[in-house]
Amino acid sequence: MGGIGIGSLPSVSAPAQTVCVARNVNAFEVTLILNGAVNVRGTLDSGATDLVLMCDSAVSALQLKFGVSADVQTPGGMRRAHTATMNSVRIGDITLENVETLVMEQKGPCRALVGLAVFNKLRSVTFSRNRAILVGAKGPSRRNKNC
Repeated sequence: MGGIGIGSLPSVSAPAQTVCVARNVNAFEVTLILNGAVNVRGTLDSGATDLVLMCDSAVSALQLKFGVSADVQTPGGMRRAHTATMNSVRIGDITLENVETLVMEQKGPCRALVGLAVFNKLRSVTFSRNRAILVGAKGPSRRNKNC
């Protein structure tokens, strides 16, 4: 699978942050820090439009203001979902602001799908067979020697 890049080059001088993600069995998984308050495991998903948060328990700690609500079909059946904007999403050293989010009501531990709403805020996202490389939007791009 070849790499894809998403984003544009801003003109600032600080170095861009890079996060390398190793494949975990069949997925690329990361830890997200949402609104500086909640840690959630997430799967990088280029087929997801938004950041999709599947959770009931952490929603109150995130202090989200819901927009449109609707029932959506998922592989697990119908779920109630609400649109919201996450103030901040941190992945490693990269912090993104004002990320479009879909919050799906679901019992059990919180999980997330990290989709295009996150990828479009990055300078680049590259997927290869065994790793994904996320490069923050700030600063000139520098290849992380550990990737």
